[in-house]
Amino acid sequence: LYPAQHVDAGMTVAESLRLAKSEMTLSSSFRTNSQRYNMFGDPGLRLPNPVDDLTLSPASLDTLRAGARQTAILAGGGKALLGAGDRYNLQVEESAWYRRFPYTSSLAETTFVKTGSPVYVGTGTMGSGDLVVPFKVPVQLRYGDLARVRLLVESPDGDHVAVQQISSVRSATGPNDDLVGPSINLAFEDNRYRVRPGAELIAALNDTSGIAILGTSPGNSLLLELDDTGFMTDVTREFVYDPESYTNGRLVFPLPADLANGRHKAALHASDALGNVGSDTLSFEIVPAGVTGINSVTLFPNPTPGYCRLIFELSDPMEVQWDIYTLAGSRLRSIRTQLSAGPQILEWDGLDERKDEIANGTYLYVLRGNGATAEDREIRKTGKLVIMR
Repeated sequence: LYPAQHVDAGMTVAESLRLAKSEMTLSSSFRTNSQRYNMFGDPGLRLPNPVDDLTLSPASLDTLRAGARQTAILAGGGKALLGAGDRYNLQVEESAWYRRFPYTSSLAETTFVKTGSPVYVGTGTMGSGDLVVPFKVPVQLRYGDLARVRLLVESPDGDHVAVQQISSVRSATGPNDDLVGPSINLAFEDNRYRVRPGAELIAALNDTSGIAILGTSPGNSLLLELDDTGFMTDVTREFVYDPESYTNGRLVFPLPADLANGRHKAALHASDALGNVGSDTLSFEIVPAGVTGINSVTLFPNPTPGYCRLIFELSDPMEVQWDIYTLAGSRLRSIRTQLSAGPQILEWDGLDERKDEIANGTYLYVLRGNGATAEDREIRKTGKLVIMR
């Protein structure tokens, strides 16, 4: 399909198979293998390949230098095919390498090419000027002459691509003042701490030297650990840079569906392109699916001179109502609002419905939640509130 890595727009899948079989039958070593592959479907099928009619600017990188900040630049004639607003995808790979395998039926060997791991994968939108995409090359990468830069642009008339093979080499980066690893923030949606099995753990990462995403060793991978087990799950391929950025990105990782109910801890470890390590931990609780509730209700301060906050967490979006009562049962104030799931805060100014101050003493409060259960069952939490000035 891709002789010399060139995309032939007229080549069908069936024709490429016929040519491959014809070439393999020239050798007795391959003849048997050439009979094992057949095509089912439309023989006239042509894959929607991008047209390789773009080229990188002479000012663009021509060598991948470990630890350096470099840029891929598209300019000149290629820009005439594209317009502002077109989406681009840049992928930079470390050098590929050759691997040899012996045939089982003879002493002969065949050679396969092992594709290099991604150094940087970024997306964005083209503007009116030259397209310049900066990125940081990690210090840990495979050196050789088979590194690759691929710039794909999606335009209304189809996809266009520029591919360039370059070398990846060692580089003297000189002194630098970046000795700090990535900043990592672990959280669940709506900043929840009580989640259900399979909930998505979200990590936001930031580093001026980029994030190491090669995934070839612990030092250039994103590793997730649960409950201090020492077992690391490689989540490097879940990481995605923010559009038009090589310093900020995020990953989304669904928790294992069989994670037991109860308290757990997640830790994410990552490195920047220079090898500095960062990490973050998050404690959370797995609750059974289908269980709806209001949890961790705290009144602060209590006793209070008047103003206070009610802090709690909702398992689901619901309408909540916070009522303040006297010990005799008279309602003094009611606060009602619709809230999303997750940690929440309601504020009270210490005044009754007529905006008068409430006298010193002990009162009762009731927090109600409605609309989160199929049967519209009310969820209720109660407590005492002390006014002391």
